[in-house]
Amino acid sequence: MNIAQIGLRLRAQMEEFLGNLPAGKTTRRFALEALYGIASRGSLKLSEIARSLNEPIALIKTENRLSRQAARPHLDEVLRDHVIAQGAARIGRDTLLIVDPSDIAKPYAEKMEYLARVRDGSKKELADGYWLCQVVGVDRGGQGLVPLVNHLWSQRAPGFKSENHEVLACMVAVMRQVGERGVWVMDRGGDRMKLFAPLLRWRRRFVIRLRGDRTLLQGQTPLLARTIAAQCPLPYAECVRRHNADGTETTLSLEFGFRPVRLPGHERALHLLVVKGFGQEPLMLLTTEPLRQNRAVLWAAVEAYLTRWRIEETLRCASPSRLTSWRTCGCWATRA
Repeated sequence: MNIAQIGLRLRAQMEEFLGNLPAGKTTRRFALEALYGIASRGSLKLSEIARSLNEPIALIKTENRLSRQAARPHLDEVLRDHVIAQGAARIGRDTLLIVDPSDIAKPYAEKMEYLARVRDGSKKELADGYWLCQVVGVDRGGQGLVPLVNHLWSQRAPGFKSENHEVLACMVAVMRQVGERGVWVMDRGGDRMKLFAPLLRWRRRFVIRLRGDRTLLQGQTPLLARTIAAQCPLPYAECVRRHNADGTETTLSLEFGFRPVRLPGHERALHLLVVKGFGQEPLMLLTTEPLRQNRAVLWAAVEAYLTRWRIEETLRCASPSRLTSWRTCGCWATRA
């Protein structure tokens, strides 16, 4: 198949994807031209997208038309909701809905609009760039990846309210399409009452990693999560292999158990799942899942979080092989 045939097939697939876009003909045309231009030229620049269209007019005229269309109010929301709607049919009751607040550093940019200071997660330092929130659906075990949201924002942009507002808006957009299906999974960035409160109020399921200083109720007693974790019995064990960046493997022996808890001010029963073996501090996962003294039930919740780990690395490294960066060795033992 030659390049021209590939281009025609790609354009046909894009036309099919955008065929039901709930917008006017002009908006659908712009979305098709933008997607095709980005894919064919490998660039987000309007000038490069305009060149891909080969219109029989001055290039600046095409650029100006594309610029006007890109500035249409609420265009991003229309496209976002359309993408979610296309993926919603693949979200089942137990599909993991992984939320990854992240960043994009633009160290060499000078004239991009609303550049803000962000913490470059890869270099662990401050840089100019934008904040990012991604939501993907994935089956337990890391198969069947379904992109749902990829939202960019800047605290310097007009109308910005807060990071909590931006992250929750992404989650609400997905909830409107998938309803109560799915289990929300987040890292320690999700340990905030601005997210816990609506998830509990809307009766959504979640597995969220806690910071050690999060206050929980064990019975009627308020305790820090790290205090409860230190006292938690760990009757189960599992071995996992981690694929390292240098091609080697590290085998980790994990021990895990749980305690029933609640969040202050909320009556919904929760569980603190404690996993030791990843580092000096135990992994602490707060979940709505109905845990009990059963190894398979507890390990399913642990695997939900490990899947988030795998998918996050895949999204950041753009390497499908990282989907298998963690896998179970198949050996385990019950502690006496």
